[in-house]
Amino acid sequence: EESQAATVLSLFPQLKSLELKDLPHLSGFCSNSQNKVIEFPFLKSMTIYNCPILEGFICRYTSEGNQRISSHGDLFDNKVAFPSLEEMSVSYLSKMKMLWRNPLPANSFPKLQELRVERCDKLLTIFPSNTLTTFQRLHRLTIKTCGSLQQVFEIMHEEKKPALPPTTQLKKLHIVGLPKLKYIWKNDPRVIFSFKNICAISVFDCPSLKNVFPASIAQDLPQLGYLDIFHCGVEEIVSKLEEGSDWEATVNFKFDRLCTLALSNLPKLKCFYPGKHIAKWPMLNKLEVVECGKMKIFGTQVNTNNGQLDSSIPPPLFLVEKIIPKLQHLTLDSDYIAMISDVSGGGTEPIDFRISFLERFYTLENLTISGNIKELFCTEGDTGKEEMYAGTLSTIRNLKLEGLYDLKDYLWKQDVQVGHILPKLETLEVHDCYNLISLGSSSALFQNLTTLDVSNCKTMKYLDTCLVFQGMAQLKKLMVRDCISMKEIVATEGDEATCDIIFSRLKSLELENLPRLKSFCSGNHTFGFPCLEELIVNGCLELEIFCKGVLTNPPLLQKVEYGKGNGHWCSDLNSTIQEMYSIKAGFQAIEYLVLSEFSRSIEIWKENIHGSIDFKKLKVLEVYGCNTMTYIFSVSMALDLSQLVDIKVKQCPMMKQIIKKGAEETEMDTLLLPMLKWITLESCSRLTSFCMGSITLRCSSLLKIVVDDCPKMYAMASTREQEDIEEVGREKTPFFNH
Repeated sequence: EESQAATVLSLFPQLKSLELKDLPHLSGFCSNSQNKVIEFPFLKSMTIYNCPILEGFICRYTSEGNQRISSHGDLFDNKVAFPSLEEMSVSYLSKMKMLWRNPLPANSFPKLQELRVERCDKLLTIFPSNTLTTFQRLHRLTIKTCGSLQQVFEIMHEEKKPALPPTTQLKKLHIVGLPKLKYIWKNDPRVIFSFKNICAISVFDCPSLKNVFPASIAQDLPQLGYLDIFHCGVEEIVSKLEEGSDWEATVNFKFDRLCTLALSNLPKLKCFYPGKHIAKWPMLNKLEVVECGKMKIFGTQVNTNNGQLDSSIPPPLFLVEKIIPKLQHLTLDSDYIAMISDVSGGGTEPIDFRISFLERFYTLENLTISGNIKELFCTEGDTGKEEMYAGTLSTIRNLKLEGLYDLKDYLWKQDVQVGHILPKLETLEVHDCYNLISLGSSSALFQNLTTLDVSNCKTMKYLDTCLVFQGMAQLKKLMVRDCISMKEIVATEGDEATCDIIFSRLKSLELENLPRLKSFCSGNHTFGFPCLEELIVNGCLELEIFCKGVLTNPPLLQKVEYGKGNGHWCSDLNSTIQEMYSIKAGFQAIEYLVLSEFSRSIEIWKENIHGSIDFKKLKVLEVYGCNTMTYIFSVSMALDLSQLVDIKVKQCPMMKQIIKKGAEETEMDTLLLPMLKWITLESCSRLTSFCMGSITLRCSSLLKIVVDDCPKMYAMASTREQEDIEEVGREKTPFFNH
């Protein structure tokens, strides 16, 4: 004991927490010229952040004390110990190549439970060979944005094989943004080490990663409940067993507790496992597969031999004959719907979505559909089976439709009996469906609907008709956002008679960023909101009146909210909306703006544009039919456009520039539009340039420019007027000038 005490130097015996942050000149925490293990006996938490020249936690010197010993890029050498340390975070250390030197003393990190490593760009590995036994109590491991990291667990086969393989307590593994990561486990641990306690694994943005698990690890994950892989280069989830390890035999995978499996944006993915195998997923509750190359998700036993897949055929993830008993959430894109429905198409070709395959999922409650779908719930070929649809899909309560760019006009054809197919639908979400005019639903579909959420449907002019809304007896929450063409929520269809629409259970109504919205309903109908408690109206510059018919005042509503923490109320709802319109309430921090010749917004623009509207959050701007406007922004106004993503200018015959530098703006020499992606300029006969004046225009995110029917447009940015350029000659003026 005396000998051991002589070789250990205990520092800060009462210290429990240590933080080293933003220390640009720190090269080490302490120095030591003695050949002793430095111990921090009661330290439980340590954070090291942004210490760019830190070479090692301990600065070692020769016994004479006059020369520093190189740390070789190791943060912790083999003569430092933290016997009580439980949490450690290491980030922004640009010199560190290794976290710890191998081998480590036995008492160095015996209680470490949580490790976070981020932005250490020279780090090559997390756990070198022979160090895993030191970290058996590690529960949570997070690794983010380490540009050189190639492996997490380095396992060498020459390591000594114990009689009983030790088991790590690792439960959660989170890996993000490692561009050079090749392996999570380098080499198969086999009988060297066990990871059977892992509960959750998420791997994002690792383009060099070819697979996630060695086979022996995937075969022994009895606690795994969550697996999420996104935007990686993986070709298979599990790598094939090595030769000499029964590699030709059928491999069994039992994921007895896996509840969530999410695979998205994996363009190189071919299969789950490249050989013959059987996989069981008895507890799978949520399945998401989107943009995953050509991996087959559902297959049949036609291509199997006694349940064992033919190795000549890429094995599917699931067999359709074997029901997934607990599945409640399903997300598929059009490629997989095409495979499942056995129809041609997929990729860029739009397809029909047939519902028959969903009959196999008896517990499915949540369904998400995205991709190149031209018809939803196509009934072709299902004649005579229509009565089955109500029973088959009666479990679905939540339907999300997103990114269905090929759907035209309405969600589904009028002859599709959606109310029978989805009789218990409670939540409908429609997002990013750019070619819809309205939902086009039947009242039968919405009889049990409690939540309706519609956003970013660019061409949608109204939500639905009066008859449909009359059937929404259970609706509690209605949200309509970011629909730039929406003019009213409830439309009157043809000669539709005046009707009473009572939202008897509606508690929350949100109308946000609807720049063309003029009223909730323009028809002469009667509306009632007896339970309405929350009404949000924001970014609706043209909304002058709530509705033109009879409106029973909502008894529970105390204010109309606009913007964070802002609200307004007069004697009744219509008067409140009218007064908000007159005082320009909600015009600050607007995200979507439409300017046209006779719009309310153009009046405000002409009155005092910079004082009335804040551009700092503006994302989308449309300007059309403005016959007198010669430019839109001065440079000083454009400096606020840091969030602008999309700008369209159409049919403005007097427009000469979009952005113009004024004579008084002499000190401004650079204009940054960092988020701008799309520019569309059409039918502007006098337009000469996008930006005019002696200023540098930078658009680092720009993806697409459309210039159509603008005969005088000669440059994106120019310092000269049109008359000057005609004297010099257009052929000598480049459209883009670096």
